Amino acid sequence: MRTTLLSLSLLAAMPSTSADSPPPASGTLPCAQTAHSWRTTDPWDSKQYGNYFLNNDNFNNTPGQKMWANNERCFGLSTSATIERGGVGSYPHVVRGWMQKEGDMRALSTPGTLDWTIKSGLGIAVEKLTKAKIHWAFTAPTTPGSRWMALIDVYFHKTAMPKSNEFPPVTDLMINQSLMDQPIASHSSNTASYYAYTASVSHPFTVTLGASKYLVYIDNPGEAAHHQPGGHTIHLFQLPTTYTDDTGLVWGSNNATTDLAVIVKYFMQTSPKDDAGRPLRNAAGAEVTSPLIAPDLMLNAINAGWEIDVGTLFQTDQFWIALQNEPDG
Repeated sequence: MRTTLLSLSLLAAMPSTSADSPPPASGTLPCAQTAHSWRTTDPWDSKQYGNYFLNNDNFNNTPGQKMWANNERCFGLSTSATIERGGVGSYPHVVRGWMQKEGDMRALSTPGTLDWTIKSGLGIAVEKLTKAKIHWAFTAPTTPGSRWMALIDVYFHKTAMPKSNEFPPVTDLMINQSLMDQPIASHSSNTASYYAYTASVSHPFTVTLGASKYLVYIDNPGEAAHHQPGGHTIHLFQLPTTYTDDTGLVWGSNNATTDLAVIVKYFMQTSPKDDAGRPLRNAAGAEVTSPLIAPDLMLNAINAGWEIDVGTLFQTDQFWIALQNEPDG
């Protein structure tokens, strides 16, 4: 993929053009597109489902992208992206909380405010965060040449109700649940893909948080555009990865529950340690002694979707977020 990740590079205040469609029949049927599914090819189109929005988010013209959804738990897309373009083309995703699309936020906020972040259950002070779990099960292409990242992108601001133009956030926590990368022929086998190489030169470490183990690097200079001055970009890759055990070019898991609250509390520590008991270092090699997620921050947005370069069929079969007193699932 490109040398800097492009997470949610949306244009502010793009209008929402989706129309309501009849809901699919309820029950325990497996996730599948139906005659009643919402469909769009509009690059900026979105659709509300309760506290969530589905966004087509085709910001860099992934060819032939068509998104559909039955609800926030069952959605997918198809593309004709079969040729490597050397960069992320789109980030079709589900989001709960703050958005750059002011029209969507304003339509659902109390008149005269932009309080949608709070109304959707976000805007939580990190010091008061007791529970935040994200479950995501999906299918994505693994045919030769495919290149995508299943990214849970989490934003932290200093206010509970940020304006739509307050991007980048103070801190961007990028949780890469799974990805398919492509080889770099000039590198040895265990760094033979873009993200493996990027991790290898960024003082990575391994840490177990919740039920998952992650490869992590912090503040890679190529990702500085994703956080505000004084903030951080924190990159977590769910193991296994080719960098750590030569498992190939498909990393992580396509069916996992991420304990976001545990991750947040870990990075709120002073002088945190990795699984081996060693101090963390940022990409420049400096020891981390101050909290990477500062105690004055708010958890404002949770996004989950695929950063797509090459790949034709993607589908989410299960998705839920449980915050504070909300039950799992």
